[in-house]
Amino acid sequence: CPTDVPKRLRFLCGEQTDFSYDNADEYDVIIAVDVASPTQLGSLSELIGKIDIMIDHHEMGEAFADNYIDHHSAAAGEIIFDLYKLIRERGTVGSLPAVARLIYAAMISDTGSFKQANTTPRTHLIAAELS
Repeated sequence: CPTDVPKRLRFLCGEQTDFSYDNADEYDVIIAVDVASPTQLGSLSELIGKIDIMIDHHEMGEAFADNYIDHHSAAAGEIIFDLYKLIRERGTVGSLPAVARLIYAAMISDTGSFKQANTTPRTHLIAAELS
């Protein structure tokens, strides 16, 4: 995240308060989520070329890494939910309430609290499954 987490969302961060990094080379994989174009990276634009995967739901944008873009999803959180559900079904992770809370928050943000036209019945079904 190129900016500090807004105060109104800090409750989602748990004990982690610092989301900065010193060196991208310290990470095995860098994934950009809900970033439709490199300009949205702001101060993190130096990561272009080091980002391994971009995951997004915007129909308009500029792919800047290997990507999975599903413009039928109302929110990037829906795509992340599908990945989360898959690794839970495979037994890689158990149910993680904190992850469900973050996915739900992402969906609320991208759909304007489920009021925007991009909200679909699937959006509501995922929200119900996360609760």
